[in-house]
Amino acid sequence: MSPAGINVWEGCLAHDALLAVVSDRPWEGDWSNSRLELISLDGSWRRLVHRPLLQLAQPVASADASRFAIIEGLASDRGLVAGNIYVFDPADQGGRQIDTRGVDVTSLRFRDRDHICATGVRDTETVIFDLDLRDGAMEVHHSGLLTTSGHFYPEACPHPDGGALLCAESWSLPAHIVRANRGELHELLSLADDGQRWLGTKIGSMEVVRWRSSDGLEVSGYFVTPKVGRAPYRTILAVHGGPAWCWRSSWPEPDALTYAYLSARGFALFMPNPRGSSGRGQDFLAKELGDYGGGEVDDLLTGVDLLIDHGLADPGRLAVYGVSHGGYMSCWLTTRTDRFKAAVAGSPVTDWYSQHFSSNIPEFDQMFLKASPLSSAGAYFERSPVFFAHRSKTPTLLSAGLVDRCTPPGQAVEFHQALLAAGVETELVLYPEEGHGIRATPARVDMLERTTSFLDRHLGLEPD
Repeated sequence: MSPAGINVWEGCLAHDALLAVVSDRPWEGDWSNSRLELISLDGSWRRLVHRPLLQLAQPVASADASRFAIIEGLASDRGLVAGNIYVFDPADQGGRQIDTRGVDVTSLRFRDRDHICATGVRDTETVIFDLDLRDGAMEVHHSGLLTTSGHFYPEACPHPDGGALLCAESWSLPAHIVRANRGELHELLSLADDGQRWLGTKIGSMEVVRWRSSDGLEVSGYFVTPKVGRAPYRTILAVHGGPAWCWRSSWPEPDALTYAYLSARGFALFMPNPRGSSGRGQDFLAKELGDYGGGEVDDLLTGVDLLIDHGLADPGRLAVYGVSHGGYMSCWLTTRTDRFKAAVAGSPVTDWYSQHFSSNIPEFDQMFLKASPLSSAGAYFERSPVFFAHRSKTPTLLSAGLVDRCTPPGQAVEFHQALLAAGVETELVLYPEEGHGIRATPARVDMLERTTSFLDRHLGLEPD
């Protein structure tokens, strides 16, 4: 249906047309500059007047194609958009934003022409609700700190008899099928198996923590207390990817299995959602633009200070761990402070110059750094860990996949070589068949044991 020269990233049928998120080129980085178009069966197309300032995701149409809707928000990864809802009538000259009462929307479906069933994140809560498009009224079906759904972000679909159907879970609760309706949850089917029940006996308990950063900004996150050992615990600062993403209270599998394993081995986990995270609105996300790796550092370190002050984290047994953006921050933090006894960085960015010219998403660094890769000064230099490796004293384990095009393996190699030149202990592991993140077996098992052994060696074992 789409004409030549148009790349379709997402789309849905709208009677005899396709409502699609498109760009002129098919390169991964072009997704961040995509637009919304209505493509007819005959190949003709019409660009909807609303010109996005941010990224677009999940175009949907009502059954009679009389209304369209889409999510717009600041995003660092394709498919991971949390933001505002815009609604269009085909005859309109533009879309209108719908008030979602502070919820960063992550999925939406039309219930009927006048109602949308939406799901999203508001701070540490997952919120599922219906929106009346005529008057903006909002009917909440569920709002909870610990119950969530969806793999990367919450998802739900309208139940024909009212409310929403979802796959609910939490850090301590394996997935089960639930109907949420006007504040009540009705379990329809548990998907838990013996392996998951066994895992639940090994991992620690999760609680929400809140604190003020150095500039007074309120920040929130999670702390997982292990079942092995006693406070103050050897503690891992786990920095999430993105940065436009967030930790949620999700059942720890498959991507979060690393954290379950570390918890079972006696490590406390500190999982903060600093500025730049989703769930706190677009202004909170945008604080990372032009200050990448800036205020976020204070958000993370003040959170660690809170845990130390409360006797939860041992200041002599701290480590930092992360993948992708989290890998970048793990490297960056070792050049800002020497308080961490070990760092583990997966798929990191360490040199913004070479990242820009070798990655398949060069639009990412220009969007978040708000600087030019052609300048010898500015953010491309000032926020690259490789140029400050001489300041680091932290033993660092680096990993990368040799077929990673988002953060090419040369990024890990550069920082490894820079640390060696500075006389800092470092290990480098490159996986020949892995891409962005170490995901397949047996590479994941290998990386998991390397990580745990490295942390055990530098943070020490629990007495029991």
